[in-house]
Amino acid sequence: MNKKLLLFIFLFISFTSSLFASFQVSYLNDSKKYKNINDVINKDFTSIPKKMTFGNKKDVWIKIRIENKTNKKIDNYSSINNIQIMENVHFYTILKNQVIKKNELFNKYKNYNVDHRIGNSLIYNNKINANQNLDVYIHITAKSHIYFDINNGTFSEITTKSSRTTTLLIFLVGALSALGIYYAFLYIFTPNSSYLYYTLFVFSLLFWSFYIYGGYAYHFDIFTVGGFSNTFVVLIPIFTIMFFKSIYKNYSEFYKYNLILNFLLSFLVLFLVLYILSQLDLIFYISIGKYGALIYLFTLIITVTISIIIYIKKLPYSGIFLLGYSANFIGTITSIGFFLGKTPYNIFTLHGNIIGGVIEAILFSILLTYKMRKVYKEKEDAINSSKIKNIKINILNETIDFISHQWRQPLSQINSSVFAIDNIANQNKLQIKKLDEELLYIESITSYMSSTIDDFRNLFSNNKKDEVFSLNSIITKTLSILKKVLINRNIELNLNIKEELMITGNKGDITQVLLIILNNAKDVLEERQILSPKINISLIKEDNKANLIICDNAGGISPKNEEKIFTANYSTKDNDKNSGLGLYIAKTLIENKMMGELSVSNDNQGACFCIKMQVVQ
Repeated sequence: MNKKLLLFIFLFISFTSSLFASFQVSYLNDSKKYKNINDVINKDFTSIPKKMTFGNKKDVWIKIRIENKTNKKIDNYSSINNIQIMENVHFYTILKNQVIKKNELFNKYKNYNVDHRIGNSLIYNNKINANQNLDVYIHITAKSHIYFDINNGTFSEITTKSSRTTTLLIFLVGALSALGIYYAFLYIFTPNSSYLYYTLFVFSLLFWSFYIYGGYAYHFDIFTVGGFSNTFVVLIPIFTIMFFKSIYKNYSEFYKYNLILNFLLSFLVLFLVLYILSQLDLIFYISIGKYGALIYLFTLIITVTISIIIYIKKLPYSGIFLLGYSANFIGTITSIGFFLGKTPYNIFTLHGNIIGGVIEAILFSILLTYKMRKVYKEKEDAINSSKIKNIKINILNETIDFISHQWRQPLSQINSSVFAIDNIANQNKLQIKKLDEELLYIESITSYMSSTIDDFRNLFSNNKKDEVFSLNSIITKTLSILKKVLINRNIELNLNIKEELMITGNKGDITQVLLIILNNAKDVLEERQILSPKINISLIKEDNKANLIICDNAGGISPKNEEKIFTANYSTKDNDKNSGLGLYIAKTLIENKMMGELSVSNDNQGACFCIKMQVVQ
């Protein structure tokens, strides 16, 4: 109940306070420039809203009619905001067509630190008798645009309203500051021209917006940065174009648009130099208010047009560029309409340019993030490609080792047979039957050696086209490479293959995977010195998938290793020769290239690797 009573009292006070001193705003709609207050007192004034923009008009007379509707004398305050864009602001109190009070102190360049200024607002005080009406005239002059927000009431009321006008500015400037600082640090630690131009664009937009919307005047009491801050009207499109160019510098399709942007940059730099010279009084005066907005708009039209063209041509990032430039274009059109007096004064028309700029900056930030991810992905792919090459080299070395083991005994047997033939021939006891047996034996051995060469060559074949093939035949060929090595290490090999299964993929890839898994099984059996080492291979069909299961009896994988066993550069072996890439590559080949599955688990004897691939009917 108490809350409702307090709310009622608050609403009642808010409503009745407007009855104490109501006010109306009007202006002198006359093309003549009147300098003296006495020349305008009896002129007809046209009613306008308390917020108004006059475009390029540089001399305006405003009248505020204040009515005290109470039966007591009141202390009234009138305020006008956005004085940072005004040159002179003079106040006159008129009662019965007579000037009873005036304040002509404020001049932006000569005397801005006056007692009746708070931030970017001037406050003018009058004592108004009971039931009395009086007029406050305000004469405003400026070098470019005039726009204002007039308030009337108690001192606390007008100061509160004045502070509210900066809330949106602080929010937008805060967003730009965060983006600018982030990419500035990013450029320091990872130098990239795109980061640099983005940072310069964001800070240029920040500095100019903070000036044009009264930030310097309101928060720092700085009025004399107009000439300096207006250079950012040209610097913003310069840095935006350079950012645009940096993104597409390596794209040949962008070459002719790059030439157009270079020409546009040259024009902007020339205009910037001329403007700076004019500010130093070295050449004729150049109005940034008159030409800057048009140049800014012209630049946006060119960049938006190029964005549309490259979007149609489907260049990377073009969609984000188009959205960003479009947001800035809409905001700029809105602000230009405001500054030219073509659109009404409200929070969106006043801040249109910075709102569009912040949206553009956020979208460009998303673009940079996306580009960073793409660059990192390309680097990661390059690293992975290098890792795959390294693992193939390791497999090559191991395969050569296999061949040397496989060929050592056959070569010894061939030598023995040749020695036997030589002895028979030398003793002139040539036995045709015995000679035929030795020659056939040599032929079988050389045939086996030739088969080994073929298997080795197929393993590293450059033919990477997917094809339909028998998984059974790949298992057989892979085992033919490893058979002698397993026999020499007394490793028992058990096969459980009931039917032939066809799959789609690359023979070399699946062979590499099988060699990796079988070699790992062989190594762990030797490392743990298992008394009766075994490798069991099963091939079964389940749910239209080929399940190839390879198990050993080496005791299995510990839980902590089981979670990381397919991670790159992770190895359970202690020696330095193991890169930890084998199973990572195996999983990559099966799951990324052959769209299958590779998993590991433990049974009661050891580790089991399961490869699942779709069966071709």
